[in-house]
Amino acid sequence: MNGNRGSGNIYYGVDYYPEHCSRDCLHTDARLMQEAGFNIVRMAEFAWSKLEPSEGDFEFEWLDESIDILGAHGIKVVLGTPTAAPPAWIIKKDPDILPVDQGGSRMSFGGRRHYCPNNPKYHEHTRRIVEAMARHYSGNPNVIGWQIDNEFGGEGLGGRCYCEHCRREFIEWLKRKYSSLERLNEAWGTIFWSQTYTEWDEIPLPRRNSTAHNPSMVLDFYRFCSDSWVRYQDLQVQVLRAHADGKFITHNFMGLFNKIDYVKLARPLDFVAWDNYPRLKGEVDSAAVAMAHDVTRSLKGQPFWVMEEQSGPAGWDIVSSSPKPGEMRLWVYQAIAHGARGILYFRWDSCRYGTEQYWHGILGHDRIPGARYNEVKQVGEEIRRIRHLVDFEIPVETAILRSYDIAWAFDIQQNSIQFSYDGEILKYYRALFDLNIPVDVVDPCDADLSKYKLVVAPCLYLLSEELARKLEEFVEAGGTLILTYRSGVKNWNNVVTSKPLPGRLSRLVGARVEDYVSLGGNHKFIGFGDKSSIEDEHRSVEFLAQELPKFKARATVWCDILKPSTARPLAFYDSDYFAGMPAVTFNAFGRGGTLYVGTSLDKIALAVLVKWLTLQAQLSPPVITPHGVEAVRRRHGERDCYWFMNHNPHEVTIRPPVNGTNIIDGREVGSILSLAPYGVAIVEEEASPGLNRR
Repeated sequence: MNGNRGSGNIYYGVDYYPEHCSRDCLHTDARLMQEAGFNIVRMAEFAWSKLEPSEGDFEFEWLDESIDILGAHGIKVVLGTPTAAPPAWIIKKDPDILPVDQGGSRMSFGGRRHYCPNNPKYHEHTRRIVEAMARHYSGNPNVIGWQIDNEFGGEGLGGRCYCEHCRREFIEWLKRKYSSLERLNEAWGTIFWSQTYTEWDEIPLPRRNSTAHNPSMVLDFYRFCSDSWVRYQDLQVQVLRAHADGKFITHNFMGLFNKIDYVKLARPLDFVAWDNYPRLKGEVDSAAVAMAHDVTRSLKGQPFWVMEEQSGPAGWDIVSSSPKPGEMRLWVYQAIAHGARGILYFRWDSCRYGTEQYWHGILGHDRIPGARYNEVKQVGEEIRRIRHLVDFEIPVETAILRSYDIAWAFDIQQNSIQFSYDGEILKYYRALFDLNIPVDVVDPCDADLSKYKLVVAPCLYLLSEELARKLEEFVEAGGTLILTYRSGVKNWNNVVTSKPLPGRLSRLVGARVEDYVSLGGNHKFIGFGDKSSIEDEHRSVEFLAQELPKFKARATVWCDILKPSTARPLAFYDSDYFAGMPAVTFNAFGRGGTLYVGTSLDKIALAVLVKWLTLQAQLSPPVITPHGVEAVRRRHGERDCYWFMNHNPHEVTIRPPVNGTNIIDGREVGSILSLAPYGVAIVEEEASPGLNRR
């Protein structure tokens, strides 16, 4: 079963923990959920000790009762496999299940995610509980799907264990990849510092040492750790496929989290879900939230779920800021606009004990429905009116390339203390977001680029021969490509190219990097300098091309000093010893062209460049809205609907590009549309699209 199937199918609900409350609450909770318009809950992902209080002693009656009561109120259930929180009796029996940190210390019991994904004993415990649950609920019509575990890689060690089980499995992983030590030594360049290996068991894990480990070895270890989670998930997928009677299987990802290759993790799942907490770190970055939605949708190129949507102030020891009135509603519509088919709030009621006492739910600790409940109830009433709109497609002509391998390579060697790989990607995403241009965020090696007109590839640090050819074919066929500094630097083994930068991409770029300057890049290594002054280090760039406005821009992080061959300079450095040298170039190549940005530009400069390139790429005209107003166009056949979302704390006025009806409130929309603070409108085009476009 696929939870995304069915015309107009939106699942709307909450994460529920009946093990945290008395049985007296069950009927009242189910009634309130039904009145709020909920049709789905998630349960049991942390309830292992209650489901199996001792080995092989399964107690499902309490969960059966909860499922039955919810079902009587028209509410279906997603069950979580409870493997993110192994109980104390398992750890007492098999203490080596606990993971080991980079310093060699074993973690203790008392939190969650306290297990090594490569531990064979834990695999046995996992099979037992997952199979027992799958068999028990296989015929239950109220259980429609499964969430495997919870947020793989979250907390603690960031998903990387350094125990002996991992060392043995890492060596086996390396044997499968390289076949021989000779190939491994050559790929890693182990001749450096006399690190050549003559026996497989000489290879260590990258635990703490006197300096730093070989970056090629560390990159392979990160890949191995990611593959370990994929393999552990596959163990559970196989059990559920065998015994769960065709119910859907998913996992709750974490948006822009990059310690696990989400492309691989997504493959065996029916669809992907993720957990969204926009106010967890204070001010909401609506572009970053939108990017996380697009990353999640792009993993399988299909609708997704939000398995945890923020429903109140969050926190363990420190309480985050609270959602403003209207923001919880806004976030639901933003998720659905970007392709979500299921939205579940975290959580129903605020827990009175344990680590997450201050992770507030829809109900407070007093369990009295209040403002948050009223807001989610309002959304529940409105969602009934928009169900048919989820079948409208998101027409996407632009892709951003984002690689987990490249993210790990930059984690190992940051290059500049100012640098952030996802930060640079978000800069380009934000420029497109501000123009309301829809984006897929895809893996460079995995994606089919032929369906896009514009491809943005920030900091393509690792480069294979196959990827270089793929990019050349895309541009030659008429595509427009954006490349930036720190591209083509290394091969896929994390070894620097012997070619002039940008290496194998030089012909595509039409220029080579004569020299480069890292702004503040060495202060971290030699250990001096005020961090604030390092982060403020910058140069200036002047745009002088005829087709662009003439202006100066701020350049930070890095400066590639370019020597064009066939490329045309668009901007030049105007300070330091490389004043007058090109910083930004454009090269015609085949029927397309490549923009190369040799530095990290400020927001205004990127906005100008990206807007110019949308014209070069002949993208569909963007929807123009005031600052802070997001517009998403969805299409069904020749008919459009526009989702307008005001992320501002004040009212705004916009001009919709079509006449139509605001589906949320049923009102006709003319040439002017007012949006309240954090307000939303969905304008569905009238039946004769040729007559009503403006």
